[in-house]
Amino acid sequence: EDGGHMEIIESGKTGILVPPDDAERMAQAVERVLTQREVATSLAEEAQRAAVARFSTEAHVARMRAAYDRVTSGGH
Repeated sequence: EDGGHMEIIESGKTGILVPPDDAERMAQAVERVLTQREVATSLAEEAQRAAVARFSTEAHVARMRAAYDRVTSGGH
């Protein structure tokens, strides 16, 4: 539950974060995803939505346009 993963994964929504070096919690998370199909499906669907929202071409263009607009309008 630390490091860069927390920046891209929302635990319980787009993935499951566990503390580093906690084999028991890791095993529980894996078992949950393997045995609870609805959990696996929900995590996968939400992760895909989040990835598209953050990393799609459209999202990139919108961020670049906003940055360009700030520069050309004199805002910082």
